[in-house]
Amino acid sequence: MPLPKLALLLCTQLALWASVSICPAQWPVERGDQAATGAVPTPLPENLAVAWDFADAKAFEATPVIDAGRVYAADTEGGVYCLNLADGTLVWKVSIDTGFLAAPAIQGETLILGDYDGMVYALSTVDGSERWKFEAEGQIDSGAMFHGEKVLITSEAGKLHALKLSDGSVVWEYETADQIRCSATVAGDRTFLGGCDSQLHVVDLNTGKKATDPMPLESPTNSTPAVVGPLAFLPTYGGQVFAFDWQKGIRTWTYEDPEKSQEYRSSAAATDKVVVVSSQGKRVTGLDATTGKQLWQTMIRRRADSSPVIAGDSVLLAATDGRLYRLNLQDGKPTWQYEVKGALLASPAIADGKLILTTEEGHILCFGGK
Repeated sequence: MPLPKLALLLCTQLALWASVSICPAQWPVERGDQAATGAVPTPLPENLAVAWDFADAKAFEATPVIDAGRVYAADTEGGVYCLNLADGTLVWKVSIDTGFLAAPAIQGETLILGDYDGMVYALSTVDGSERWKFEAEGQIDSGAMFHGEKVLITSEAGKLHALKLSDGSVVWEYETADQIRCSATVAGDRTFLGGCDSQLHVVDLNTGKKATDPMPLESPTNSTPAVVGPLAFLPTYGGQVFAFDWQKGIRTWTYEDPEKSQEYRSSAAATDKVVVVSSQGKRVTGLDATTGKQLWQTMIRRRADSSPVIAGDSVLLAATDGRLYRLNLQDGKPTWQYEVKGALLASPAIADGKLILTTEEGHILCFGGK
């Protein structure tokens, strides 16, 4: 069902969605929005085809981001690229003596990147020039998040750093007992972290102190929590998918595959109706967001190390065998696929009716309507 023009202009959401959704013209952070839902209400065109292919890069493991008609991507050898969304032409490129596993993140005219040496860079989106940098002490695996004028970034040193967007100075730091490999998720004045310490942390964004006691998980996780309304959804290494009511501080349901134990190393995509997860066992599963009941399950040929994303009534998933899958959100049935050379390790980004995908072979691909 198409969005009303007023809703498009104001970037508001369909009544179907419980969380605030991003404007369809942008995907500024790794999981698309502050709540890390990995979902947008507007569908992609029914017949997808490659609109352009930028092939002058090195291997990618990080999800690209999209803002103001530009695509930003960072490769594993330190290349940072800004392309025109319309045609894939290069606007600017900078090279940094390191590499990136974490997605870039955009706020205004500032691009934030964290590398595998633990350095955080703030670059101008206009020309790629450096504005400031900060040392986070540990490898950075996931993209930054924003809360007002604060940059939130995690590292394997087990810390969440809140930095001033303007100059990179420290506002506060929150420390956990083990590595943090996920991004921070934001809902209101709270941020959520899934940790290798097997806990879900809820932190007050104003003070940097814990807002509630950490909620126990049964195993570590590197998944970014997806928050829809009062519920936070989080898969774990141990094969459980949890739903927590973060306002009440209680677990509302737990899902485990009834046939075979699974391992989850990616984040969930979520609406207020459906939660989609992908396991290392090559299973893509749709769960009822309220009850955790399994709605459907689809097997793919090879595992997906990336996280699923939702666009309207479709699930998009990039797999390690180079296949990009499109599944029906209602029943999980495959409706389309596209195969590239090399592995797909990063999740897609979706904006303005287009899907952007990076590959292990150093390509940035744009899919649009035929």
